[in-house]
Order: sequence, then structure tokens, then C-alpha cells
Amino acid sequence: MRTIKRAAAIFTAAMALPLASQAQCNILSRGFTSLPEGVVSPENVSAVGKYGEFLLIGADEAQELEVVKGHPEKGRNLIQVLSPDGSGDWGLHHEIELFTGEETDDGGVEMDIEAIAVDGDTVYVVGSHSAKRSKIKPDKKYEENLEKLRTQGVSAEPNRGRVYRLRLNGQAELREKSHISLTDELEDNEMLKLFKGLPSKENGVDIEGAAIFDGKLWLGFRGPVLRENYVPVMVLDKRELDATGMRYVVLGGRGIRGMAEVSDGILLIGGPVGDGTASYELYHWDGNDMVPGRERGGEPLGRLKPLGTITPPPGGKAEGITVLAEHPDTYELLIAYDGVADSGQVLERITVNNSGN
Repeated sequence: MRTIKRAAAIFTAAMALPLASQAQCNILSRGFTSLPEGVVSPENVSAVGKYGEFLLIGADEAQELEVVKGHPEKGRNLIQVLSPDGSGDWGLHHEIELFTGEETDDGGVEMDIEAIAVDGDTVYVVGSHSAKRSKIKPDKKYEENLEKLRTQGVSAEPNRGRVYRLRLNGQAELREKSHISLTDELEDNEMLKLFKGLPSKENGVDIEGAAIFDGKLWLGFRGPVLRENYVPVMVLDKRELDATGMRYVVLGGRGIRGMAEVSDGILLIGGPVGDGTASYELYHWDGNDMVPGRERGGEPLGRLKPLGTITPPPGGKAEGITVLAEHPDTYELLIAYDGVADSGQVLERITVNNSGN
């Protein structure tokens, strides 16, 4: 209880700071590209990565499978592989199934895929590792809804705590598949363990970004956001997936909603920790820790450059980002929006001025 109170206090302090847009807009052009027919859960796309000419997309909801009445709910957790169709859009190439979850399984139905990072022929698919709170439903009894706001509405589903490592061939077809959980790493971390039992969207642990940079796997957290708006980033060894260090970045009270590597740093999408209305902002970060202080061992203080405001379509949340091309003065990016009913507005190409990074 003491841990929860302390975490809640930190959350309140962080969120009390202003959340205004911080950048002169460097976004030069933007335009939507349609998802092809046959894509599963287009309204739930939450992760995107580029593998050669292919596009990999993941959803934060499992594909519901038809079950016999009275039997447990089941869901497929998968990555969908898209290929360019020659007209600037994408066609559905094939699927890579990760696992099928069941309601009766202690792990839960869904993995809650939130991030994809590509390293040569290796792809990392990252679950949120978060707890969740059941939503309030107007058609339920008042007392039942109150219980959801107390303790009964919070659950931890271990299947959300998965990181898959996939080895693919030149056609993005699966060669090898393995997975681990980072739950022990999170619970052993002196700072993150304070937030591990809190639900996502309430400043609990929630991984939503991944990138390969400087030879390591970097994971960005939507929550927690700490006092003075520091957001944690965990750095892991790619082979063993052991944590080798932590970095902290300041996004004006936002959490990390997406990450993508570029030659000289990491692109970040900053957005609301909870269900608030804070803007979605795009940043370039050099990867250095932004916590100041004496005796830093010669490491320069981290630098963050705001690149512009991302404006999602109606109902959308900016949750995925990948680099289509990097030029001396511009980035060509693809942004994925979760929660969009129109499949023609789930993916957006944007060109961003990167001069002066």
C-alpha cells in the first residue's frame, strides 16, 4: 500500500506540469496509405517495423477466435507482414503467429504487442509487460463499477510480459522463434519495481517503444513518468536480453508511445500516459542520459530536439513509428495509429526536416 501511495504521488507531481507543444513544426509533408484487405484488427495496430522491403505490423489486441458457447475465449497473437504493391500502398503478404492465448490460462488471452525493433534478420516483438484495470461500463451496477476502481478491477496477465525474438529469411518468413519475459528485470529494478503493480494508463509500468541503437536493444516506457517528467528507457544486451543500464529523457510530462532508430540517435513519439488529451510530439534524442549532476564520468548531457506535433485522425493514438528512409536533411517516416475505425487512416507517411540534429 505504501508503494502504491508513493507511486501515485509521483504520478500526480509529474502530470501537474504543462503539456504544451514544444516545437516549431519540422513536418514537411504527410499523407495516409491504406491498409490492405485481410489485415486482422486494423483498428488495433500499435506497432510497426520495416524489414527490408516488407512492413511488419502488430496489434495490442489478440485476434478473437470463434469458440463454442460456454468455452473459454481464445485469441491469436500475431505479426502481419505487408509488401509494397507498386502504387505506394501495401498488400498483405503473410502472417507470423506468435501464440494463441486462452481466457482460462493464467497468462491471459493477449500479449498486448506494443513495439517492434528490427536488427538485420532478427526482429524483436515486445509486449507491454503491464497490468490493466477493467473499464467502467454504464450498463453495470454502480457498485460493480466502484469495485473496478478499488482493487478488483486490476489484473496482471503474464502473457503481456513477453519479448519474442524472430529470425526471418529474405521473404520475411519465419526461421526461428523464441521468447522470454522481462518481468524479473523489472521487479529487480529499484525504480521500476515501485510501479510494477499499478495499471497501465495510471503510471504503471508500460513498455511501448523499442529500437536497436548503438548495438543494443532500447525499450521506452509510456509509464511511469517520474517527478520532473523523467521517462525511463531500459537498455539491454541484444543476445542475452539482460539490462545493461537505464537512461532518462524528458518529454514535458509525456510518456514514450513509439521509438525508431536513426543514424545519430532515436526518434521518439511522446504522448499521454493515461487517457488524457495531451498532444503527440515527435522528438530526436541523442541517447544520452538527461539527468544532470556532477561526476558524470565525461558522458555529455542528453540532447532532445522537438521535431513537430503529430495530429492523429479522429479516435487515433500515435503508437508506432518506423523509418522508411533517412536522407541528409530529412526523414521519411511511417506512423501507425491505434484506435482508428477507417483502415485508410491507420498508417501515415510523413517527411520530417532533420537538419541541425
